[in-house]
Amino acid sequence: MLIWKVISQILNVIYAKWCLQGCGSSPEFRVYLNDLTTNDFNNVFGSLPAFYTKLKEEKGSGFGPCFIVRTPGSF
Repeated sequence: MLIWKVISQILNVIYAKWCLQGCGSSPEFRVYLNDLTTNDFNNVFGSLPAFYTKLKEEKGSGFGPCFIVRTPGSF
């Protein structure tokens, strides 16, 4: 799913920069998705467990927590 590829790429860039700066343990990540009428959040959040599994496999257990939240309407 495209949304998870985009989010994963953003997390990769942030994490790489964090590691280059030698900041220690991984930061906590928070991703906010706005729930508009054109979005299919049942499908998006149905695929969330697979995204978390893939993220853990790629980054390891030391990768900081990643919270993904659905917010109503627009920001």
